[in-house]
Amino acid sequence: MTDRDRLEDIKNNHMVSNQGSYKTTSIGLDDMEWLIEQADKTQKLEDSKAFYKHLSDSYVSYGNDKLDQVLRYREALKFYADENNHDSPIFDEHGQFDGSLVDKDNGEKARQALENK
Repeated sequence: MTDRDRLEDIKNNHMVSNQGSYKTTSIGLDDMEWLIEQADKTQKLEDSKAFYKHLSDSYVSYGNDKLDQVLRYREALKFYADENNHDSPIFDEHGQFDGSLVDKDNGEKARQALENK
């Protein structure tokens, strides 16, 4: 007999319907002990479930943080790898050559990516 079958037997044998409400009848010691064991097992499973849910949430959060970090690094690397950002001259308000986009950046994009800003 499965646990589900036993529970159904206990319910059917020890609970008598009285117009929608239930009144209990006496229950055997074996059945009472079994029900208590089932309640203990259920509590342990609920505790385990809560622990693993917390653990899972922690791993998801860690993974999301690492993904965000990779995306920040990728964006910074794209900027520095783009040859146009090294070759494109920038002129100041007087028309004087002021360096390239990478020269003007002076590593700021890399620092922001590393500092998580």
